[in-house]
Amino acid sequence: MAMQTGIGLSRIFLLAGAGYTGTIMMKNGKLSDILGELQSLVKGMESSGEEGDSDVSDAIAAQVRRLAMEVRQLASARQITVMNGVSGANLQALAVPAAALGAVGYGYMWWKGLSFTDLMYVTKANMATAVANLTKNLEQVSATLAAAKRHLTQKIQNMDDKVEKQIDLSKEIKNQVTLARGDINSLENELQSLNDLISGLDGKLDTLEYKQDVTNVCMLHLYNYFGGKSTKLPDMEQLQLPVNQKARNLRGDVGTKGLKNFAEQLLISNDTEGGATTGASETFLRNVLESILKTYLRKNPTSKTIWELVQSMDNEKICYDHFTFRTFKVDSYGIDSLSSFFMDYGYKIGGELDFPKNKTNAKWFSPPDVHVPHDGHGLTNGPLPRIVIAEVLLDQLSPESQGIIRKYLKPEGGKQAVLSSTLGSLIWEKPTWTDFKQLAKENEFAAWTLSHGYTMNHLAFSVHQFKHRLSDIRFIKQYLEEKEFKLNSDGGVLKVSQDGLLLQVSSISDKFAVEFADGVTETIPASYIEFTQRLVLPQFKDVPYDKIKEFHRREAFELDSASHIMESTRFTAEV
Repeated sequence: MAMQTGIGLSRIFLLAGAGYTGTIMMKNGKLSDILGELQSLVKGMESSGEEGDSDVSDAIAAQVRRLAMEVRQLASARQITVMNGVSGANLQALAVPAAALGAVGYGYMWWKGLSFTDLMYVTKANMATAVANLTKNLEQVSATLAAAKRHLTQKIQNMDDKVEKQIDLSKEIKNQVTLARGDINSLENELQSLNDLISGLDGKLDTLEYKQDVTNVCMLHLYNYFGGKSTKLPDMEQLQLPVNQKARNLRGDVGTKGLKNFAEQLLISNDTEGGATTGASETFLRNVLESILKTYLRKNPTSKTIWELVQSMDNEKICYDHFTFRTFKVDSYGIDSLSSFFMDYGYKIGGELDFPKNKTNAKWFSPPDVHVPHDGHGLTNGPLPRIVIAEVLLDQLSPESQGIIRKYLKPEGGKQAVLSSTLGSLIWEKPTWTDFKQLAKENEFAAWTLSHGYTMNHLAFSVHQFKHRLSDIRFIKQYLEEKEFKLNSDGGVLKVSQDGLLLQVSSISDKFAVEFADGVTETIPASYIEFTQRLVLPQFKDVPYDKIKEFHRREAFELDSASHIMESTRFTAEV
């Protein structure tokens, strides 16, 4: 209730003040007078002690004092300019409403708690200041943008530098790669040169080897030239054989020109019939066997691999049990075409074997008695191998097969049988695939002989002459199976004679591509390798081991085992 009264009185005083102010303004027109009158009024009200609510009066007085103070501050802060016009009456007439309006506005401002400092006037100076501030801000933004631009430009420049460095690095890498490729090409050329050099050395070694073969061939040809007469060769220092033709161009028939002096010495030499061979004759025989062995190993990679394994294991000393050959029984060919040569050097017939299934028979020959030094091995100074020669019985074949074989064999060609074995070349024309296939249908043994000639069919190691682990044929069998070599299983992998004293194991023959005379290339069997162990005969079981000789052991061959071993060169299926 007091508040309502206060508010009502405030309004009354406001209206009264406005009228009073207008009266004063009409009187002298000064705001200071208004303030003075207000102060006097307030003081009078304070001193009069009129009746009423003292709290309300105090509030009104406080408000008036506050209003007076703000007016003074406003008056001191801003100069009031009064413009007098020409017509004083008009200005005086407008002053009263203006003063009343100002008082009302000021009272409203006071009522709402506003002051003149809260109002903002848009002036030219303010506008200039605002524009200046905006310009300053824009300049700051421009500076910031310029700084950002410089920063980004620097980053881009750094990136460009890095890209250029990367490009340069890539070029350098490319150049290095080019140089490396050049070095590799140069190295390849050097390796090729080295390979050519090695090939040249290999060719020279081959030439030396073939020169030795030429010597052997000349001696063989001379042997055939004199009709196979048994003679003793002179000592090695007497053999001066002038050979002028290249070894690689060597052919089957070698002329006798330039060998006259050697022939005269050969005829003067003493004959020997049978018995032991000595001096140059034994050396020559060993050289022939060595050439036959080299040809065999060159043509049969698997056999060569096994041969090298045997030689490398425990530094084993290799000895051979027998060498086997095949031929045809017709005209000058047959067993005699080879056996006569070996018999002239002391070999003797040991026995015969008959193979009706293959329409073949064979003879084996025991070697001459030669001196073998302690730990002698190989063909250089070891025991000489037995020789086995098998022949196809041509008259037991069909007329068609006989016709095929006869059209290739030349008259008197059998005289070059040993030469053919030594060089591994045919002494008849290469057969056509049609003839070979037709012959193989009837007799694979005959087809093999027609395509390979007198090349050694297989060799056999003498197992009982090995000194270490390989001296047991059962170990050899297991070892070869572990190495995944294909072994002949026809009749069992380990073939044992009826008396149990002859044990044999053989591999399956190599197969390689052959180009026949009619241009057809087909894969056919080649040769194989065998291991033979001969046990001591019962009557010599008490002989000390270090005293046992070859004649103390089981001799000859087992027909049944030999028949199974011959299947190692089957054409139609794996054994």
